[in-house]
Amino acid sequence: MEVDKAATVKQLANANSARPLPYSGDDEQGRSWLGHIKGARLLDIQLLTPSTMRQLMAVSGRTELSVVSHFYHLRDKHGLEIKEIDGLYRLRVSECVPLNDYVYRMIRVGVTGL
Repeated sequence: MEVDKAATVKQLANANSARPLPYSGDDEQGRSWLGHIKGARLLDIQLLTPSTMRQLMAVSGRTELSVVSHFYHLRDKHGLEIKEIDGLYRLRVSECVPLNDYVYRMIRVGVTGL
């Protein structure tokens, strides 16, 4: 779980930077940084930025129930949270995560979404 959290912090830092680089977290088998493929991979990527449920359903080809099920999977298997504010959902690394030096640096430069 800690590796997934650290990798997610890195992805969020890029997504929130002034000049975000195109997403490049896939491995050589086309899996997201969390090891997901297909619709789950697309959800992982979409959740790096605030997205409506409609956007999440459209990008992944899943039903609302299936998207919410993925939220639970992210929490239970990867230690990640989905934060919803004003109908927008996004990945969040739990505040109870032990903060390493990388996370501290990101907080100091004002990266949001942590």
